[in-house]
Amino acid sequence: MKKLKFYLIFMVFFLSYLSVALISNEPPIRQLNQKNLDTLPPEVPKISGYWSVDFIHIDGNWSDAARDLEYISGAGNWTHPYLIENVTIDAVGTGSGILIENTNEYFTIKNCTITNSEATGSDAGINLDNVHNGTIYLNNCTDNWYGINLKQSTNITIHDNFLSDNPAIAIRLQQSQNNLIYHNFGNGNDVYGLMLVSSSDNNIIYDNEFNDNNGGSYGYGIEIIQSDYNSIYSNEISRNNRGIDIKNGAINNTFYDNTINSNNDYGIILFNDTSLICKNNTFYRNNLRNPLGLNAYDNGTNTKWSFNGVGNYWHDYNGQDANDDGIGDTPYTNIGGRAGTVDNYPIWDDGIEDDDDNDDDDKESKTLLEAFLTFLSSPLGIGLVAIAIIVLIGLICVLRRRGR
Repeated sequence: MKKLKFYLIFMVFFLSYLSVALISNEPPIRQLNQKNLDTLPPEVPKISGYWSVDFIHIDGNWSDAARDLEYISGAGNWTHPYLIENVTIDAVGTGSGILIENTNEYFTIKNCTITNSEATGSDAGINLDNVHNGTIYLNNCTDNWYGINLKQSTNITIHDNFLSDNPAIAIRLQQSQNNLIYHNFGNGNDVYGLMLVSSSDNNIIYDNEFNDNNGGSYGYGIEIIQSDYNSIYSNEISRNNRGIDIKNGAINNTFYDNTINSNNDYGIILFNDTSLICKNNTFYRNNLRNPLGLNAYDNGTNTKWSFNGVGNYWHDYNGQDANDDGIGDTPYTNIGGRAGTVDNYPIWDDGIEDDDDNDDDDKESKTLLEAFLTFLSSPLGIGLVAIAIIVLIGLICVLRRRGR
C-alpha cells in the first residue's frame, strides 16, 4: 500500500514537471507575440529620435548623401533601398522638411518626425518632385503646409503615416500616377485629407482615415480634380464638411466599401465645370449616414450608384425588402443635383438581425467548446489529463485492494 502511494505521488510530480517543461519549451503564438510586442510597428508612429536636422534635400545625388550623411544608408536598389530613418526635422525657414527631386532610385523614408514646413506653394513635411520607386511609412508629419506632397511622381507607396493638424492637406498628389496609399491617418487638417489633382491617375487608396477635416470654407475628406481611373475603397471619411468632392473632369473613378458618415454638407458631391465633365464614376457598397446634410449630390454625367446589382447603404432610405435579399425593393431617390440619378439597388438594413440573434447561443457554445478543445490539446491540458488518469487508476487500485 505504501509503495502504491509513493508511486502515485511520484507520477503526479513527474507529470507536472513534464507539463511545465513542455510549456516553457514550446513557442506558441501567444508567447511569440508577447515577446515581440515591442518590436511590432505601431499603428501610429512614435516620435522619432537619434538625429535632429533642419532640412534634407536629395536632388539626384543619393549616393553622395549616403556617403556623407550618417542618417542615410542603403544602395538604392530594390532589395537595399536608400534609407532615411529616425530623423526629427523642425522645418521652420527651410520650406519642406524632406525634399527629394529627380530620382528613379529606390528609397525609403521611415519613422521620421517632421513639423513646421512653410505655409507656401507646395512645401510639405515630405515633398517629392519627379521621383519614382519610393516608400514612405511610419512617419509623423504634423503642423506642416502639406503632410506629404507628390508632384510628377510614380510608384510611391505611402502607408501607416500620421498626417494630422496640417493647415492645408494631409496627402496631395499632382500629376502623379500608379501610387499606393493605405492605412494613413489624415485627420484634423484644415483643407483636405487627400487631394488628387491634374492627371493623378490610376492610384489605389484604401484603408485610410480622413476624418475631422473641416477648417475654414473647405474641409473635405477627399478632393478629386481632373484625375481618372483611381480606386478608392475601405476608407473612413467622416465628420468633414464634405466627405468626397469630385469635380472638373474627374472620370472613371471607383469608390466602394467606404464609410462616409456625419459630414456636415454632403457625403458625396459631383459637379461639372462648363468644359470639364465629371463622368462615369461608380459608387457601390458604401455606407452613407449624413443626417446633417445630403448623403449625395450629383451634377456629374453618367454616375453609377451600383455595381453588379449592389448599391449603397443610405441612412434615409424608406423602402422595404419584402423578399429579404438585402437589397431594397425600390430605388433610393434622395440624391440631389441636376443629374437625376438614383440608386436602383440600395442596400437594405432594418436593424433586426434575426439570423444572428438566433445563432448567438450556438456561437457561444461553439466558442466555449473550441476553447476547451484547444486547452486539452495544449501541453498543460495534456499533462493535467495524464495526471487525472494516473490518479484515477491509482484510486481504482486502492479500492480493489480494500475490496479484497
